[in-house]
Amino acid sequence: MPNDQRFSLPARFDHQDEKDWLNDGWSLVIKVTEASDAQAYQTGEANFLLPDAPHMWLSEGKKFTLMEGSRSVAIGEVEKVTSP
Repeated sequence: MPNDQRFSLPARFDHQDEKDWLNDGWSLVIKVTEASDAQAYQTGEANFLLPDAPHMWLSEGKKFTLMEGSRSVAIGEVEKVTSP
């Protein structure tokens, strides 16, 4: 994806099972900050779409999968948390 592109998708977090993420799902807004490398690794910024989301789910080391319906489209891991 090009730099500075923004998009929003539902995210399934590693601690959620199939039923849990469908009943307690949250969308992330992703801003791409660097072009992907040869292994398709790309960095960006992730924030919840809604302010009342469980922000502790985006702490360092946490993993998530971006979903389009039932299909996984990307896997992410929080490397660093910055203040707003």
